[in-house]
Amino acid sequence: MKRRAVVRKTDNDRALVFFSGIEECETCASKHVCRGIFPTRKGNNEAWLINTAKAEPGDLVEIEFRPSAAIATILTTFLVPVAGLLLGYSVGAPTGFESAAIGAGAGLIAGIILSIIINRSFSRNSAFQLEISGILKKQHCIIEE
Repeated sequence: MKRRAVVRKTDNDRALVFFSGIEECETCASKHVCRGIFPTRKGNNEAWLINTAKAEPGDLVEIEFRPSAAIATILTTFLVPVAGLLLGYSVGAPTGFESAAIGAGAGLIAGIILSIIINRSFSRNSAFQLEISGILKKQHCIIEE
């Protein structure tokens, strides 16, 4: 996922960026991954990001979510619930069909909950953060507080 934003202010190795429009998220291929890790209020157009490009206030920048982080999030989101379903089924299967169905349902629910917890923990890991990957235009506009 790559997107454009304008830097509002910087602090050490981070930068507060302003996204031009939240409607741009709707066309992004990674929107579900991003929203899964970074749940925000609808209409929030600012975020603190890792500033690897050393951008300064007013710069037009390109931001991205690392593909490896997106793949890890997608795998966690889908494989953990399926593993829970299969584990629950295998635990309940020896005692009959009804208990297998109950076990599968309980395993699926537990897997979904565990997947959500894991995805939320990704947001605290620097490898899963959005970062400024490049400066498109220096001093694109002056942002006033």
